[in-house]
Amino acid sequence: MVVSKNDTLTKPKHKGKQRGSQSTLTMRVVEQLREMIQKGELQPGARLPAERELALKLKVSRASLRAGIGFLSAMGVLQSRHGSGTFIAEGPPAFDASMLQVMGSLHGYQPMQMFEARFVIEQSLAGFAAERATEQHLTIIAEEIVEM
Repeated sequence: MVVSKNDTLTKPKHKGKQRGSQSTLTMRVVEQLREMIQKGELQPGARLPAERELALKLKVSRASLRAGIGFLSAMGVLQSRHGSGTFIAEGPPAFDASMLQVMGSLHGYQPMQMFEARFVIEQSLAGFAAERATEQHLTIIAEEIVEM
């Protein structure tokens, strides 16, 4: 609804598609790619099919596909390599300090509060990692320590 000069509510005039439909299609792409990863159709390090082929498979426009890919790239799930294509990330997404600062600022958190939350989370994650470490993981850690 839009407020007119006379303070009356009127319906916005949109031609063609409804507003917001692009974001719905973007999230549909995100969900479909997530399902493909979960089912094992797309593996870490794998290259996504060509844009045209993938858009046809997902039954979306190439613009919607690009928006979904951009969304997943921003999350660190996908990595675009200029001239090579788009790939499924091989490791967990990396969150840098600037991203966390922006998210904290958006929600009114102070830097010390963000540090405290991160401290609690990292302690728990370290505990889980230690409990679930395989021989291969321990070997990799040992190699990293030797290289220090």
